[in-house]
Amino acid sequence: MERAEFLAELGELLDAGKPLTGTESLRELGAWNSLGWVGFMALADEHFGLTLTAEEISRCATVNDLLALVFAT
Repeated sequence: MERAEFLAELGELLDAGKPLTGTESLRELGAWNSLGWVGFMALADEHFGLTLTAEEISRCATVNDLLALVFAT
């Protein structure tokens, strides 16, 4: 999966209402809550076979930080 595709799926998951660029602050995304976390973890697992921890995700402040988790491997 390419970065743009992942951003599109993440945008749908988080009900962003506009295409994500990566620079968005997670605090500003209304759906970045416990359900958003679980959904992101599921996307990472489904598309990349990654099992991310809550500790890894909690260190993320922006969408780009989330992307770094999944595209760094």
